[in-house]
Amino acid sequence: MLIFKELYLKILFSILIVIASMLILQVLLNNLKLRALAAEVTASKLQITASSIEDTIIRAEGAGLALEEIKGLQKLIDRERKSDPSLHQILLVSPLGSTIISTGAKTIDDGDREAVLRRVLSSGEKVTLIDLGDLLYTGRVVFDSSSGIMGAIIISIPTDAFVIKTNAAWKLMAKGYIIIGLIITLFLIPIIFFQFSSIRKTFSILNMALFTNKTRKLGENNLQEVASTAVKGDLADLIVAGREKLVLAEEELEQINLDLTEAQNAKQ
Repeated sequence: MLIFKELYLKILFSILIVIASMLILQVLLNNLKLRALAAEVTASKLQITASSIEDTIIRAEGAGLALEEIKGLQKLIDRERKSDPSLHQILLVSPLGSTIISTGAKTIDDGDREAVLRRVLSSGEKVTLIDLGDLLYTGRVVFDSSSGIMGAIIISIPTDAFVIKTNAAWKLMAKGYIIIGLIITLFLIPIIFFQFSSIRKTFSILNMALFTNKTRKLGENNLQEVASTAVKGDLADLIVAGREKLVLAEEELEQINLDLTEAQNAKQ
């Protein structure tokens, strides 16, 4: 039974390790998916602000005004940022990447500037999303009536704005996976008991057979030991009796020698 218990524990432990590894991997992948999904949702909300700014620019461009000539654009982006204090900055850049109008931070962070401008202005996409760790950037390219690029609207927001909510959701998800793991374990133990019941019975039969053989051998050894002891006892008695008879024979022989010596002396 000890062999079976060891085998059972190894199989159960191995299965639990595989299940735990799969659940942990799934939780980590879901964490990445949650962050990406939260970033997309946040960027979609920012695009609403960018779209309203774009509409103002398109109407002014239809009236024949260049981007630099549009009045009230600075007040518009200031108002949009005040309506959402979580925004880090709103920028309106030229096709070459130079800042035309800004609110909040005056320019893009030096470490992010090249990557953001290249992604927004050179990707060929109207709407872009750039997640650079601390800040999330979303860009919207503005086209004129001849489909030429007038510039782009770039809005950034700290990732803390959605990471906190993402982490809270991930913790709830992790707790759910822990519960799932416990439920699987509770169902797995009786299933393994049932699947290995035949092996357990086989081990039990083998153990009984081994016990019977050991008992039989032990009995035979005991009988042999008893017989050997009895034989040894008989031999010891025979040896003692033989020694006693030998002593008596030696004494009789000495007495005979003495009698012969006295008889010879008497004749002389």
